[in-house]
Amino acid sequence: MERSKLTIQEFSDYMGISVDLAYKLCRENEIPHVRIGRRILLDKITIDRWFSEKEKMHPGTGAS
Repeated sequence: MERSKLTIQEFSDYMGISVDLAYKLCRENEIPHVRIGRRILLDKITIDRWFSEKEKMHPGTGAS
């Protein structure tokens, strides 16, 4: 069974960003996350939805 919650390290790997940027996004409340004590967890489905919404707001130019 695949876990639905991601740690910061797993999130950064999943999104292809640095761990520092992942922490910055959490610190600035740019991404939906939950703190449990010192641990930060992100829900994979929620992150996928968040990313899809960001894509709709700022679509790329695509390939020519």
